[in-house]
Amino acid sequence: MPHQVGELLWSQLVDSQKPLVITAIRDTDQESFIASALTRIGRLVIYRATTAHALGDALMQYPRAILFISDDFAVLENFDQVEKIALKGRARPLGQAALHNPTTDLEIEELLNAIDKSQLTPVRSLPLLPQNTFALFSIGRHVGTTATAISVADSISQGGRSTLLLDCNIDAPQLSHHFQIHNIRDEIARTSFGFDLYEISEISNLYGLTGKIEKYESVVIDMGQATSRPGEGRRVGDLLHRWVRGARCHQVICLRDDEKSLAELSFFISRERDYRPDQNFSLILIPRKLLAKRERIKLIERYSEHLGVSVEVLSRDSRSIERAQAQNSTLSIAAPKSPLIAEIARYLKEGRYS
Repeated sequence: MPHQVGELLWSQLVDSQKPLVITAIRDTDQESFIASALTRIGRLVIYRATTAHALGDALMQYPRAILFISDDFAVLENFDQVEKIALKGRARPLGQAALHNPTTDLEIEELLNAIDKSQLTPVRSLPLLPQNTFALFSIGRHVGTTATAISVADSISQGGRSTLLLDCNIDAPQLSHHFQIHNIRDEIARTSFGFDLYEISEISNLYGLTGKIEKYESVVIDMGQATSRPGEGRRVGDLLHRWVRGARCHQVICLRDDEKSLAELSFFISRERDYRPDQNFSLILIPRKLLAKRERIKLIERYSEHLGVSVEVLSRDSRSIERAQAQNSTLSIAAPKSPLIAEIARYLKEGRYS
């Protein structure tokens, strides 16, 4: 059973005036019946959580959705503020405290109708990311993630897709400085490079994208350091991380080739897969020195076999990157002969992302 209903029509989500529904039901047959019944009576099931972490993510994104939760579903947090309908879980003895155990569509509809209508105002949902979204994280500092994100956005837009490049690196935003465009916190900035820019530094900036981001075919996000753990008093960073995690986007991790980075990478991937076991990753390795072809192949084999992820090794071309930074431009304009341009294009093509 999927964590999230991946085949939802986004127009349904945007236009629906009925409260959204989240399910957190341990027994798969019981959950399947409830979810199907909700669909039959015209309710939109936006998330079907199978773990406590997944449920937390869903409620972060849709805090005013109605939650159908069974009493045998393990939770890590107190959801007292959530409008919920408690169900009798099949894993508990029947002698436990009386909870709802609906067996027909009508019973489920009556449970929903019994909820106070005054509380069912439209949900303030997070912006909906397109399927072709890339979230780039870095392991360590000064790896080259921002330059890579710019090149990914540039390559995608050159292929004809409408593209938005987002700066979600709340600790050290770089895009405004790189392009010398200083209003990207207030509104989406159009550029002459073929892609648009926006910076998210506050929660209001994120919600300000609702209704705007949906027009883009591709979104590229500079997320900053992967090891900045969510949930440690970093409210904006936590929300951004949950937003990206819940969107089934391509998570791309940029890192150097050293033992410390490998250890941090393993921790990050393990943590993310605890939240979403089906999350896919790809790595972009940015070596500290020039590598021969045989060295590149060995590096790819080492990381792909150890972590089970796809790997791309980029050339070390600091001179071209510095030239692009000095010109407040992209590699394709400032250094069109840079090997990085072809390598990024190959990465996108081989991953069928372009």
